[in-house]
Amino acid sequence: MLYITTEDLVQKTSDGNCFGLLTNIYDSLSMVRNHPSPGLFLNCKVAIHYCTESYNITFFEGANDYYGSDIDLTARLMNKSIENRIVLSEKFYTRVIEDLRQLDMPADAGCMMQVSEKFTEKFKGVPHETGFRIIDVL
Repeated sequence: MLYITTEDLVQKTSDGNCFGLLTNIYDSLSMVRNHPSPGLFLNCKVAIHYCTESYNITFFEGANDYYGSDIDLTARLMNKSIENRIVLSEKFYTRVIEDLRQLDMPADAGCMMQVSEKFTEKFKGVPHETGFRIIDVL
């Protein structure tokens, strides 16, 4: 699992927002899936969530280790993914839609045209139902 702070994300020029990050992940999975040398790369599955309930549990500079209820939720979402699939929490999906509005782009831009309808599930250890969507990378 990776944890990217909002501060780190906005400093990137290629994917400085949630839409850019999702596009970058989608393109990477597509490249892995469709590479002309099968077996060169390991197949991947992805779950992504916009975390606000997480905190750094290490005290060593540069050795970040995050934990919290949103980290647990992201791990639960990983269980919904399979190879060549991206699972997006509804919270992350909402951030992507906000980014598209700010960029004056349509809601179905890029890989967003492949986003499923919303699913909901009650995950163990999460006190509320969680909405999520999927993108199967073609």
